[in-house]
Amino acid sequence: MAAYTAIVLAFMVLCQTGRSQSPGDRDVASWREPGTQVEYSSFLFRSKKAEEQIPCPVNHGVDAADALGPCHWESNQLQHLPQWVWLHFAGPRRIDKVVLYAANETTVPVEFSGQYLEHGAAFHTFFHVQDAHFDPQTHTYTVHFDPVIANNFRLVIERTQAKVTPQSWLAELAQVEVFGTDAAEG
Repeated sequence: MAAYTAIVLAFMVLCQTGRSQSPGDRDVASWREPGTQVEYSSFLFRSKKAEEQIPCPVNHGVDAADALGPCHWESNQLQHLPQWVWLHFAGPRRIDKVVLYAANETTVPVEFSGQYLEHGAAFHTFFHVQDAHFDPQTHTYTVHFDPVIANNFRLVIERTQAKVTPQSWLAELAQVEVFGTDAAEG
């Protein structure tokens, strides 16, 4: 009985909240996923060259880089919060977990929502976090939720940890991961 209890406890720790993870669970928002696209409400221009005025991708990992070097997504400071990152998948996905990676300690998101757009009609909010506390070692925050089937995911950042301007106007993220599996059409 003790061995069985140890196995159950180890499984619960590995799955973080005791929820079972499907064998096919993967980061369906990764740049390695064919057809994945990312949109941003705004982004900070890092260069005066037109060809370099693109946002740093939030689905390339915390070590992302562009033509100008290491980078992370930062909203335009002239366009205040709320700000969003919208990930489009190649097809329907059954998603049940989102992991956010903070870009720095100053602008850590503390209030945000997860949404999806259903058939071009209206956004559906399926989670809302009002007082997030990111892990101080990993700089991550994980949101588990009941599975949702959608072909997109939008993270809306409403408030950050910053208390002074202009930082309190900005949204920043190093990475967004959306975990799930392929889902059937319809």
